[in-house]
Amino acid sequence: MDTRKLLIGLSLLLVLAGGLAWLLNRGYGEVSQRGSEVAISLLSICNRQDLERLATIERLVSESSEAGTMPPREVRWFRNIIDDAKSQRWERAAASTRQLMEDQVRPANPLPQLD
Repeated sequence: MDTRKLLIGLSLLLVLAGGLAWLLNRGYGEVSQRGSEVAISLLSICNRQDLERLATIERLVSESSEAGTMPPREVRWFRNIIDDAKSQRWERAAASTRQLMEDQVRPANPLPQLD
């Protein structure tokens, strides 16, 4: 009986830890200036379903990665989005790019109280 309670307790703990990890890791983090520029271009490319410009932005991401002007996590994000677009999953790629861009918006500091 004690073993069963222990297993249930450990299972609940594991579920809670997984839920917390999911909450902390959802969405995209902050991107560099280069990442912002790539995101804007990539959204336009996805909306137009432009394979030619997609190849150009893919080269830009690779060059930025090699030059160290784009952090590795951003490179991974953009490569995943580009892979979706190359696989003709344009809507998914556009939605991911929009989400990345929306995740850059931070709430403003509250205004001071005036008496």
